[in-house]
Amino acid sequence: IRWDDLPDFIFDNGKMYIDVFMDVNTSSRCDDLKRHSPETCSSMALKMTNYWTDEDIAEIEKLRDIACERFGAKPVRRDFGSDSKKYGDTAGHSVTYIQDAFTKLSSPITNKIYQTVRDNLKNWTHRPESYITRIKRIEYIKYTAPTQPDKEGDWVGWHTDTDVTLVMSIMLSNSNEYTGGTYQAKLPDVKDFPLEKGDSILFPGHILEHRVLPVTSGCRKILIIEFR
Repeated sequence: IRWDDLPDFIFDNGKMYIDVFMDVNTSSRCDDLKRHSPETCSSMALKMTNYWTDEDIAEIEKLRDIACERFGAKPVRRDFGSDSKKYGDTAGHSVTYIQDAFTKLSSPITNKIYQTVRDNLKNWTHRPESYITRIKRIEYIKYTAPTQPDKEGDWVGWHTDTDVTLVMSIMLSNSNEYTGGTYQAKLPDVKDFPLEKGDSILFPGHILEHRVLPVTSGCRKILIIEFR
């Protein structure tokens, strides 16, 4: 940017806004940036270990039941990411949309979800105070093992999420209840995120490519919260 061009970047309120993007690994002048924002890359996935208690998860299961009984939610099959051919054609998973029970009943779980996003927004934006958090959808998802010897268990291929900003996942199953089903993300190299019950991942779903590998035994249950 030339000094002569600066008036083009000044708004009516007299403030100047210039976004500068750089590789933080290429310059020692970026030390402050790396210290204050260790993962400047906007595709960062934040894992929070043992973040949700057994009581929290019991409340989530209760809200799922309420969503089905009072709000008409029901499980449906869904499949996407079929361009991920390493494991064959994707098998999809079972999803129940349960956001009505969370938002209309003012659950403390909903409050904790919002607070978690507010507390961690600094990892993705330099202006966290300007981000208005709104839940778009809450999905109760089951990945199950194959039912026949020649079939694959549930899984989804590489994809990004449409019309969302952040996505939060909450693991509802113990790791000894299933095999396979590993969550992976491209950061840009592929990274595994093994999850225990109560673990959570927060990531920008609209730009971070991610997938779940085939479940080979048991049942993997997870809650997905999408934010606009």
